[in-house]
Amino acid sequence: NTTLFLSARVLWREGLARLLFIDLSQSKLIDVRDASSLDGVLKKLNLDKAARYAREDLARIASEGRLAYVATGSLMKVGAELLITLLLEKPRTGQVVASIELTCQNEADFGTKTDELAARIKAAVGLRPEQITADAGRAIQEVTTRSPEAMKYYLQAYEDFRLMDYAKTRGLLERAIECDPDFAMAYVMLAVSFEGDAQYAKGRELRKKALDLRARLPEGEGDMVE
Repeated sequence: NTTLFLSARVLWREGLARLLFIDLSQSKLIDVRDASSLDGVLKKLNLDKAARYAREDLARIASEGRLAYVATGSLMKVGAELLITLLLEKPRTGQVVASIELTCQNEADFGTKTDELAARIKAAVGLRPEQITADAGRAIQEVTTRSPEAMKYYLQAYEDFRLMDYAKTRGLLERAIECDPDFAMAYVMLAVSFEGDAQYAKGRELRKKALDLRARLPEGEGDMVE
């Protein structure tokens, strides 16, 4: 079992964990979950409103969700740089599989570091170097955006989207698209936000726009817009 759970609440307001989830979701060898994909489990365990998870909570989530690994981490400013720390463990036994530290020069560096984190996680769960190379998928900036400003708006929008605050979500996504008019994933979320408010014609229009930009979507994401 190589199912990995990313605990988003302790990683840059969910942002860095979201990028890592998108990156690892391209993998054919690892099944990755985040909090949104485990909503049912978290609600069942009364952890859906938790600000952070205790070790015992992670063990319960792993048991209920049949997860082999859990990744938690933090982001800390050190001078002008940003220090990412990530702990990968087997929550049912408490075994620490890997402790990873990476330094970002600035927020624009997150894309490169996300790809590096994904590769190091794959190595930690036992994939061989040739498997990691073959399973890499496209760089995170190729399937999201190269604009740091667009990415910040998108990640802020994602938090509001999970809370079903669709009006606020749309405002942030529209600003993301102003920064990068070819940001395909932003069009997908924007479409869903309109559909969530029963504006289906607008949703279809935006899904078509995302489909036109299919080359900028992660593998599998294109199926959502057809």
